[in-house]
Amino acid sequence: MDAGGRRLPAQAGMALRRLGWTATAPAGVTVNDRIARMALCLLDSMMQGRRVLDTVFEAIGAPVRPRIETDSISSLFAHVRTGRWAGIVPHAWLHVFGVPAGMRAVPLVEPVRTQRIGLVACRREPEPVMTQALLAVARDAGMAATLERLPS
Repeated sequence: MDAGGRRLPAQAGMALRRLGWTATAPAGVTVNDRIARMALCLLDSMMQGRRVLDTVFEAIGAPVRPRIETDSISSLFAHVRTGRWAGIVPHAWLHVFGVPAGMRAVPLVEPVRTQRIGLVACRREPEPVMTQALLAVARDAGMAATLERLPS
């Protein structure tokens, strides 16, 4: 919850890969050593999103060793689009980049790991006009509901 009592959105991991699934994607993919052994493209190990993933893989005893690391979500999507690599991304990014053609985005389950995200602004008097506008848009846009929905 934020200071105003509003629920903050959460990011959950989504697997992106051509896996030969039928027209209906499975409900979820268990995080296991099979996922850890895929030809993965992941964020760099110094980035927060990657550290979250590393804790999940370590918890199940399957440390992940990606073939490619990048410090850019757009680069990660570009590599995944080639079909040669799989990726694990926060589902919120699917609203920006979409699901690459011929691929499915499948939630990672067992264990489910989410990370709260938020917007921080310094309290100042008078509050800057741009800060007021940004906070108003964030408050009124229904971001939590939007980010929790997968794009179609």
